[in-house]
Amino acid sequence: MNPRGSHQPRRDVRPPPDVSPGVSALAAFPWVSSRILRFTARGEYPLAFPPECPLLMQFLQFSVDHQVSLSYHDYLEFALICEGTGRFTAESRSYSVAPGDLMIIGGREFHRLEADRDDVMKVVSAHFRQELVHAPGDSPLNFEYLKPFLYRGAQFSHRIARADLPEGFVLDRIGWIQREVQAGKPDYPLAVKTYLADILFVVSRHCQKTCGELAPPDRHAQDFERLLEVFSYVRKNCHEPLSLRQLARLAHMTPSYFCRFFKAQTGSTLTEYLLRLRIDLAMDFLSNSAMSVTDIAYASGFSSHSYFDRVFKRLKGMTPLEYRRHPKV
Repeated sequence: MNPRGSHQPRRDVRPPPDVSPGVSALAAFPWVSSRILRFTARGEYPLAFPPECPLLMQFLQFSVDHQVSLSYHDYLEFALICEGTGRFTAESRSYSVAPGDLMIIGGREFHRLEADRDDVMKVVSAHFRQELVHAPGDSPLNFEYLKPFLYRGAQFSHRIARADLPEGFVLDRIGWIQREVQAGKPDYPLAVKTYLADILFVVSRHCQKTCGELAPPDRHAQDFERLLEVFSYVRKNCHEPLSLRQLARLAHMTPSYFCRFFKAQTGSTLTEYLLRLRIDLAMDFLSNSAMSVTDIAYASGFSSHSYFDRVFKRLKGMTPLEYRRHPKV
């Protein structure tokens, strides 16, 4: 069930009668809070894919009340911003995002989506394994669909702006994929694969025009492995005092080199990453316990109540007490 070798977006195809593409499709999507996302100690986001069709879609709402930490996964992903504005970070690159923008995310890339303050950002994330599109022994043409997810170049951008995509094209295909998955007919994997190929073709053509020559990222896998132990240790012990020398030793680096390496791989400084983890922990305490704000500050790893308040206000746009009273998405 391979997609056609020379594939063009099929504008002649019409959606089933019960599909309403575009804005009306948004209301039909099963939106859930990004609070459902759960990561391993190393920051991985694992998913169990249906064996007959290894693609899963999630319809997520992000807000300042709950913004996820840096994470990664082994499979491929694209994410469409449907409503709201925010920021997308992938490795050392950061992008402002708005409705209609499409994010391209490869395997084992640390990344994060954040909603702007006082805004709710609705995002459709499509996760898929590359063997759905190209398996060993397939036509090399099928691999062209995947190059933007696996290869990189000096001009590469994880973000494709709305203006650079056919109007409504990606959202329409997402709606069709969702309907096929829900209907669950015997041939639904073929339909899903076909509509996915439509989207990937548009992405591939855009990257050919704008990204220059794409090549496998040098040393990416080896560099990635060097940080996994650090991520695991920091997530388990973020509420405790942590020293730069201690973490650099886990990565087998000098402290100064480790700081530069961490920023290059994640797009975040070690200090900022640790503060975000501690604020995430504090938010759980604020939402699910009757502990005082002072006790929460110390339990989350902060050295004082006042410092905790300042960091919380900077990252969340409100004080801890205001967050406790704030309605959650």
